[in-house]
Amino acid sequence: MNKLDNIKTVTLEKNSYYFLLPWGLGDSMIFCGFKAALEKKLGGKIVPVVKPSHELIMKMYGIRTYVLVSMDATEEAQHNLLCDLARKCPAPNRGQIYVAHPEFHSAFHYLIEEMGNPSFKTKFLRWYRDFFGLSDSEKLQLPVWYPEVAESLEERVRKLTGLSCKDVILVLPEATSANGISPSSWKEFLQSLPQKKLLTNINHIENFPEFQEIPNIKLSLEEVTALALHCAKVYAVRSGLCDLIFSKGRGLHVFYPTRNIYSVFELKSIFAIPGIHESILEDEFEGLVHVTPNLRHKRRLGLFRWVECSKIHRYSFFGINLISVVEK
Repeated sequence: MNKLDNIKTVTLEKNSYYFLLPWGLGDSMIFCGFKAALEKKLGGKIVPVVKPSHELIMKMYGIRTYVLVSMDATEEAQHNLLCDLARKCPAPNRGQIYVAHPEFHSAFHYLIEEMGNPSFKTKFLRWYRDFFGLSDSEKLQLPVWYPEVAESLEERVRKLTGLSCKDVILVLPEATSANGISPSSWKEFLQSLPQKKLLTNINHIENFPEFQEIPNIKLSLEEVTALALHCAKVYAVRSGLCDLIFSKGRGLHVFYPTRNIYSVFELKSIFAIPGIHESILEDEFEGLVHVTPNLRHKRRLGLFRWVECSKIHRYSFFGINLISVVEK
């Protein structure tokens, strides 16, 4: 497996462009949706450089040529390496690795500042169009393949719940960066759902005591995507996984921690799919964000930058503040 630390050892074809995708699932998916338009603009083939965990997105878009590199842009040394790569290749060039995110390019910092200002009403899709130099009329291409529920997954779900995959309600409270509902609010919400149909997929179940009575199934990204697309309903905090399952439509319920986050990352504005239920939590709860405890020690949470104000820990995404409040 290639690692970011030895990225220089990766063999690069001199006639191809290499776009390194350092951040989340949603970022990688948007790139894939614009890949054909970018290749037309540049006049050459683009080879994505992605994390192993994002390989599913390559399969969904029918992309067969890509490079897998283990990387973590939240880790300071690797973040610095990405900045160094961006300085050496500030624009796409054949035979070189281009870091495909504006955070690493000073010429595009105005986009970061714009996203942090709610008055601009910036949308994530338009933000990426500006970064890639594409017109507003350029449509985002959608996946050409989606994973199906394997027989082995059907058996595991039936063993845990006594139900078929198509009958379960999948609840996904976990996100890599931040979780949008306090434990007490989750508990109240879960009680409103049919208990015998509930199933969850949580990597760090110890951080979600309110889910202890709900069957928790360990799944790969491909498996959870397949299950989400074929189950009865999905209730999820906004995360990159929501981008992968947008086609769930009316069966998908997405929670946003703040109105600003919704304004930027609204699913319907990205994929133009009607029927998705999207709720803004700041309109309903005082405790907006509960930051996953095992991530609190990091300097960054994905694209969230850490600042401390008295005893309140704040995470900001391009200036959009998320607040970690004391659990009740």
